[in-house]
Amino acid sequence: MLYFGVLIIILWSVFAFDINERKYKSEVVFKTIFVFLTLLAGFQYCVGSDTPVYMHEFDSASWNDLFESSIIQIGTRQIGWLLLVNVVKSVFKEYFFLQLIVASFISYSLTNFIWRNAKHPFSVLLL
Repeated sequence: MLYFGVLIIILWSVFAFDINERKYKSEVVFKTIFVFLTLLAGFQYCVGSDTPVYMHEFDSASWNDLFESSIIQIGTRQIGWLLLVNVVKSVFKEYFFLQLIVASFISYSLTNFIWRNAKHPFSVLLL
């Protein structure tokens, strides 16, 4: 039902701002949609077959993983990912926060790019 609500808001925005070319409050609506999409991605639980793997990796992560040469040589995980997982685990202790941080970074990057470069940003969000 949440996905349907976001879809309706985006469809309304396409007609209100892209088709009618209204600019008043379009940036506020776009940022609100960004927040909704980020929260939807951040609050998901075990969506996809790889999420339980990442959850287990988060639970078993330790600072020793960063200093073991075998993990870096095997190349299963890159050192930046291990550092991010360990920092988030040290500060927050819950996988949910890691997921929310990653979702926020990806959503911000995409929506910022779309807002700056698309002539009809709400239509691009609909795609």
